[in-house]
Amino acid sequence: MMVIHAKHSKLKLWKSELTCVFLTKNDETNPWLNELDEIYGSLFKDLMKSREFGADEESIHVLHGNNKTKSKRIGLVGLGETKDLEWDTFRKAAAKAVKTAHAIGIEKISLIFPSHLVSEQFDESGLAQAVVEGALLADYRYDKYQTDQKAKISRLEELTLITYVSPSDRVYQGVRAAEVICDAVSFTRDLANAPGNELTPRELATRTAQMCRKNKIKIQIFDEKKLALLKMGGILGVAQGSSEPPRMIIMEYTGVKAKNRKPIVLVGKGLTFDAGGISIKPAADMDRMKFDMCGGAAVIGAMQAIAHLKLPLHVVGIVPSSENLLGSKAFKPGDVLTMYSGKTVEVLNTDAEGRLILADALAYAQKYKPEAIIDLATLTGHCVIALGYAGAGMMGNDPNVKSRLMDASKISSEKVWELPMWKEFDKQIKSHIADIKNMGGRPAGAITAAAFLKHFVGDYPWVHLDIAGTANSEEELPYTARISSTGFGVRLLVEALRKW
Repeated sequence: MMVIHAKHSKLKLWKSELTCVFLTKNDETNPWLNELDEIYGSLFKDLMKSREFGADEESIHVLHGNNKTKSKRIGLVGLGETKDLEWDTFRKAAAKAVKTAHAIGIEKISLIFPSHLVSEQFDESGLAQAVVEGALLADYRYDKYQTDQKAKISRLEELTLITYVSPSDRVYQGVRAAEVICDAVSFTRDLANAPGNELTPRELATRTAQMCRKNKIKIQIFDEKKLALLKMGGILGVAQGSSEPPRMIIMEYTGVKAKNRKPIVLVGKGLTFDAGGISIKPAADMDRMKFDMCGGAAVIGAMQAIAHLKLPLHVVGIVPSSENLLGSKAFKPGDVLTMYSGKTVEVLNTDAEGRLILADALAYAQKYKPEAIIDLATLTGHCVIALGYAGAGMMGNDPNVKSRLMDASKISSEKVWELPMWKEFDKQIKSHIADIKNMGGRPAGAITAAAFLKHFVGDYPWVHLDIAGTANSEEELPYTARISSTGFGVRLLVEALRKW
C-alpha cells in the first residue's frame, strides 16, 4: 500500500525521482515560480507560453534536473485558467502525475502542494484531500488474473506532498480522509471488477461480512430461506433462473454520539451478473454485466469509509443480491410476483429485474423508520441516453436530500442531475392484471423505473440515483482504467454524510 507523507522543503533542495509542480496560466502568486526560474530560466518561461505546455489543464511536461536541483526530474503539471478551477481539476492533475510516473517506471513521486490556491472555494484540507485522491485513484489497478508480470503496471510505493511552509494539521486531515475514502473506493472497485464466476451473491455476502467484522459494523445476511419466510417475491423471482441462491445483506453502523435518531438508509442494487433472463441481452458486451452490482458495491464501500472516519451518524446499508440468468425455473414475461410489501407486479420484461430486487429492499428499509433513504443502481440504459457517461440521474420525493447530494456532487465531482418525476409518468407503469408492471415502455424509461420504485418507499424521504452511465468506464478516464469499475457513489455518499 502506498505510503503518504507531507513535508516542508524548497524545490531545489528536495531529492526525488519525479517532483511535480501544479501550475495555472498567468498566475504570479505561485511561490514556486521563483525557484523554477532559478532552476530552468528562460526554458521554463518559454514552456509556460508555448503550445507544447502552456499550463493547459491535464497537460504535463517533464524536465530533467540539473545542477541547481536535487530532483532527478521535475514535472510541470497544468491546471488551466485559475477562474476555471474545480475540485476535479486537482484530482485529474495528480492523476496525470501518477500516470506519468507509471510510464517512466517510477515508484516514488513528490507533488508540490498548491497552497497558493487555498481560498474560500478551496480550503486547505479539501485541497490536500483532492490531490491525494487523484493520485490514489489513478494508482489503482485490477490485475489479479494477469499472470504475465511484464503486463502489470508497477504501483506507487510512496507519495510525498511538499509544502511551502510546515504542513498544517488541515493538510494532514485532508491526506487522512483521502486515504480512508480511496481505500473504500478500491474495495468497491475490487468487488465490481471481479468476474461473475468469482463474485456470486454468496461470495459478495462473505466479503462484506469480513469487512464489517474488521470495522465493527453489525451485519445480517438473509439467505434464500429467510427471504422466502419474509415473502420477498422480487428477489426470489429474479433469482429463480440461477443455481446460485440470492442474499440480502444488511449492515448497520452507529457512530459515537450519533446526531440522527432515525437512521439514514443506503440501498444498493447487487446483481452480480445480469444476462437479462428470458428477455436475454445481446451477446456483445454482455461481459460488462458483472458491473450490474456497482450500486451495491458502492453502498458496501461507503459503509467501510463511514466506519473508518467514525462519522457521528446512524447509517444502515442494504444490498439485495442475486444473479439474473436463464433456466428452466427462470421467471417469465407475463408472470406476476407478490412483493415483500404485498404489492403485486406484472413482469413484462425480465431484464427490468434490478427494480424488482430493489423494491423488496426499499420496502424493508421502512422498518427502520428512516430519516432518509438513498438508493444507487445501474438501473436503466435510458439514463445513459439522457445524461451520457458524465453523470447519474437523480430522482426522488425530497428536495432536501436531493440538495444535499447535489452539493456533495460538486465537491466529490461525482456528478448527479435531477430528472423530473411528474405524476404523468405513473400511468405508464399501471398494470391491467396486477397493481403495477415492471416496464413503462421506451418513453422516459429512467423516470418510469424510479416511478416503480416510488411505490416501495412509503412516505419516507427518498432519492434514487441511476448510475448506469457512471459505474464503469469503457474508455480510459483521468483516474480510471478502461473497462473498469469507477467506484462511483462512494465519494458522493461519504461527502454528503460528512456534511449531514
